[in-house]
Amino acid sequence: MTGCERMRVTHIGGGRGLALLLCLAAAAYLPALSGGFVFDDYPEIVWNTDITGGLWTAIAHNPFRPLTYVSLWLVYGVAGLTTWPYHLANIVLHLVSVALVWDVCRRL
Repeated sequence: MTGCERMRVTHIGGGRGLALLLCLAAAAYLPALSGGFVFDDYPEIVWNTDITGGLWTAIAHNPFRPLTYVSLWLVYGVAGLTTWPYHLANIVLHLVSVALVWDVCRRL
């Protein structure tokens, strides 16, 4: 291991750096769990019959955003219109994104 590699590993903190970033991201988004639906949540979730109609309906009526509608359909199937599971799913997606960006940056 060269001096630059040692410096990079100790500077970033190894796995502790990722844990710190995940904690910071979680702390930033956790207050959303107590929030309700806002703005575009009503037409995209509450009033959207594509989400409540079934999986094929969710995909067929909006083929440009299939993963979004499938994830909304899954959360609706589990929790109905209870808001915190939608927020929890988004927090998990944010944390996965943080971990993926961390991994990409680590490999540079």
